[in-house]
Amino acid sequence: MLGGSGAINQMVYFRGNRQDYDQWEQLGNEGWNWDEVLPYFIKSENNKAAEVVNAYGGRYHGVGGYQSVDFMLESLPYDSLIMEAYKEAGYKQLIDFNAGEHIGYGLMQYVLEGATRASSAKSYLNPVKDRKNLHVIKNAFVTSLSFSSSNTVRGVNLIVQGKYQMQALAKKEVILSAGVFNSPHILMLSGIGRKEQLNKLNIPVKVDLNVGSNLQDHVFVPIFFGLNRSVSGFEDLSRSAIYRLFEYTFDNKSQLIEFTKLRNVLGLENTENSTGEFPDVQYYNIHFSKGNFTALKVFNIHSYEPYLANSMRKYIAEQDVAGVYISELNPKSRGTLKIVSTNPNDHLTVDTGFFSEPDDITPFIKGIRKQQILFNTPTFKNYQAIIIKLDIPDCDKFTFDSDQYWECYVKHTSSSTYHPTSTAKMGPKSDSDAVVDSQLRVHGVKGLRVIDASIFPVIPSGNTHAPTMMVAEKGSDMIKQFYI
Repeated sequence: MLGGSGAINQMVYFRGNRQDYDQWEQLGNEGWNWDEVLPYFIKSENNKAAEVVNAYGGRYHGVGGYQSVDFMLESLPYDSLIMEAYKEAGYKQLIDFNAGEHIGYGLMQYVLEGATRASSAKSYLNPVKDRKNLHVIKNAFVTSLSFSSSNTVRGVNLIVQGKYQMQALAKKEVILSAGVFNSPHILMLSGIGRKEQLNKLNIPVKVDLNVGSNLQDHVFVPIFFGLNRSVSGFEDLSRSAIYRLFEYTFDNKSQLIEFTKLRNVLGLENTENSTGEFPDVQYYNIHFSKGNFTALKVFNIHSYEPYLANSMRKYIAEQDVAGVYISELNPKSRGTLKIVSTNPNDHLTVDTGFFSEPDDITPFIKGIRKQQILFNTPTFKNYQAIIIKLDIPDCDKFTFDSDQYWECYVKHTSSSTYHPTSTAKMGPKSDSDAVVDSQLRVHGVKGLRVIDASIFPVIPSGNTHAPTMMVAEKGSDMIKQFYI
């Protein structure tokens, strides 16, 4: 679909922090420190929340860009409850996670235009759809890059509507923005990749680069607490679907994606250093009302074993359930993509590498302990919150609530937050893992840049939509400056 994963994601607008981008530059990428990327976050943004725009002297946000950003239109009763609990637990309330402070709690910002999703296609393509220098070919599948006699890319080979073979040629250069999995796939099919792997498939090697390595992602682990009292007013979510559709259609007031609204409050914490400026975990707070079995869809989304959903079903049948998704922001583990054949329709194999570095389990255990404190505040004591023990047979050999139990639990309930990055790493030629340089040009190839989340040297400490927009804005300026 047009708009890529921004057309189907949870719409969270979160940039990461200064430390992330300063690290990018420290890895040899000149011009990618925080002070130099911040103007591109601002340039892309049309922030509708006045309290955010005006905070911190108005230094961090823009109002004239293509990407619309705002808070959710509706606040839910559980939002107020969890906010009060964070306050009681001693966390600082932040108006804006995307500015100079990053430890605390508050409301998330989203890529929204009123009550509707503001995907990159809607935000960037719709306003310029009639320009003569823009032509969008739908139902087109790029199979490989097209080269001239030297290592110069001259265009792309594609199949339209599943049957028409075509070639699109570039006057200056090709920009590959096919995403964290497909950009590496197209590169490898075109002879840009690990030599030993391409040789096995008899793909002529154009450039020997470590394409498909360095895969990074944010892993999350959910924990749940049973509430012995119903959260008043939450039943509003189940009010007439026809009424909500009427609001959405005629008044642009009511957002229809209920699951997203359950995640309105965000928490950020450094579990390793209580005085640290930058977080190592992110907390998404959710709530399932008693008998709301549609909430179990989340177990299907993340491909959990059926016994986990069945276990949760028993609890939801009897009581409200509060949940926290604990996401590790700075994983040490790395995964790998591998090409399996020369057929572009054959998917890559993906080794996520989750927990290949055992230290990545520690932030989750510490995060669980922090959340147990949160759910022991007066607010949640009033709801008699008790941590839920899901039925996980492999973990029964450990004492419940011991560190050993939670390590087992983490391994059985962890899943992707769907933030994959870094499979075409940006870095200097001296970096053996680097695929593109700091101008996003593929090493050893002329006329080719990669501009998407695959170029991130290290995954940012937060959701990846906003950083990807920033890379696109900065990349477009690089191209313009190159040809001026």
